[in-house]
Order: sequence, then C-alpha cells, then structure tokens
Amino acid sequence: MKSRNELEPQHSHLQYRVILTRLGADFVVRIPELGLIAKDPDMHQAYLRLESMRMDYLKKMIECGYEDEIILPRQHKKKASRFFWRQLPALFFLSLVIFIGSMCFYLAQQKLTAVKNEVRAKVLRLPSRLCSNLDSLQPEQIDKYGKTLLNFLDRARPTTRKLCAYFSAVNAEAAKGSGGK
Repeated sequence: MKSRNELEPQHSHLQYRVILTRLGADFVVRIPELGLIAKDPDMHQAYLRLESMRMDYLKKMIECGYEDEIILPRQHKKKASRFFWRQLPALFFLSLVIFIGSMCFYLAQQKLTAVKNEVRAKVLRLPSRLCSNLDSLQPEQIDKYGKTLLNFLDRARPTTRKLCAYFSAVNAEAAKGSGGK
C-alpha cells in the first residue's frame, strides 16, 4: 500500500477549481467536480481540510483500482459576454476598415464611370472634328491629310481595341453587379 507522500507527487498536477463561499460565520470551500465540501470558521483550515479530503479521495480511488475513473479537472470557459466586450475595439476597427474600403471602391467606380463617359464623348466627337475642315483643303493637302489620318488610325487601332475590351469588361461587371439590368 502506498503512503500519502507517494500519492501526492503523482496527483499534484491535477488543479481543480476551488469555490469559496461564506455561510454565516463559517467558510465553505468546495470542489464541484469531485463533490467535496469542507466547512470551518477559519478559511485556511477549511482549505486544508478540503485538500486532505481531495488526497484521501484520490488515494482511495487508486487503492480500489479505479485510477482510470478519477474525474479530471474541467477546463473552464470564459463567458462569451466578456469575450465580446474585449473584442469590441477590434470589431469597431474592422468595421471602420471595411467602411473606408467600400468608400474607396465606390469613389474609384465613380471616377472610372466619369472617365469612361468622357472618353466616349471624345471618341464620338472625333469624326466630326476630323472631317470638319475638309472643304477648305486643296487636293494635295487632302491626300496628305488622308495619309496622316490612316497612319494615326493604324497606330491607334491596338489602343482602341484595348479600350473597347476594357469597357466591355467593365460594362459586363456592372451588369453582373446590378443584377443584369
């Protein structure tokens, strides 16, 4: 049979939650997991009694061969409300970041729409500008003007294709975002 000194190091790592309450002039100390309660007018004596009861309980469980059935201490969870209030500053900061990000996205979308409308208006005015002074030109100037215009159009074709593809993609995204209206 093992002595008390041999049992103590083996189970000293088990840290049970101890609850202390006052009942009249006495202190009541208890370990809810094990169902152990000690009562004494002196708080220290009540705790020592409880600790002695705990060790006796563990010793009896081991002596009877029920070591595997010893109730282990529970991990106590903190209350969710405390967690929420502790996380409130982080939640506020996160919502502020989301708000600022969405405002930046909205302003960028507005700027993109304005640029798209401006480019569209300039492109629509381009033919009228190009052809507005053809009546006042001499035939050789018209040939030179035509060659310059064709050269310009050849150089502008890749950029025009890229712009058309970009605006088509933007319009498709806008249609998708607004529910296909």
